Amino acid sequence: FRLGLARMSPADVLKELDEYRPRELADYLTECVLDGLASDIRIFLQRTSLLNRMNAQICNTLAGRSDSQSVLSRLEKQGLFVNAIDEGHVWFRYHSLFATQLREQLLTEDQARFRTLHREAAAWFHANGIHDDAMHHAVSANDLPFAADILEEWSDKLVSDGELSIAERWYDCLPAEEVRKRPALQRRTAWALAFLRQHSKLKTLMGISGNEDWLGSDVA
Repeated sequence: FRLGLARMSPADVLKELDEYRPRELADYLTECVLDGLASDIRIFLQRTSLLNRMNAQICNTLAGRSDSQSVLSRLEKQGLFVNAIDEGHVWFRYHSLFATQLREQLLTEDQARFRTLHREAAAWFHANGIHDDAMHHAVSANDLPFAADILEEWSDKLVSDGELSIAERWYDCLPAEEVRKRPALQRRTAWALAFLRQHSKLKTLMGISGNEDWLGSDVA
């Protein structure tokens, strides 16, 4: 299996992923792809692998470069598990298996940098108004106060647009006490949970214990 994989290009391997076991693919990625790359490109790939989507600007931030657009374009042309996800070739994404392998390597080699990169990604996405990605990276960095700040800023739009399930999903990632510290976020989250009939979560958020029907029959 490994010999057969070694004779194939990355693009060909992608076409036949289902034929190989995860361990064989991981070995192929390490021995036949990553080990053959220049060290600066390996660093680029590893530091940007935690991104679910990426453009040149955030790659420059995480990788400490100024030429990420040309790097991304070159990697895509070489078939190195990078694909553009828009017609303008502004946003890119790694193949999930490739990204997973890179993330595992980074986490094993340098946990502190792994968290720092997530924090930097959260800050970049937040500054650029891309709240869902900002929340993902803040939570992944375990920077829950920052995640709560992001959700507080975003929650007004989520509620007004009726995206209540998204508000609930990210609330589930936060300690209730972080939400309670932010009255506007607590109020909007409470409204979303009440509308979604998530009464148990709502009671936790409001710090109410017991099984009494405190909401009343009109809401229940």
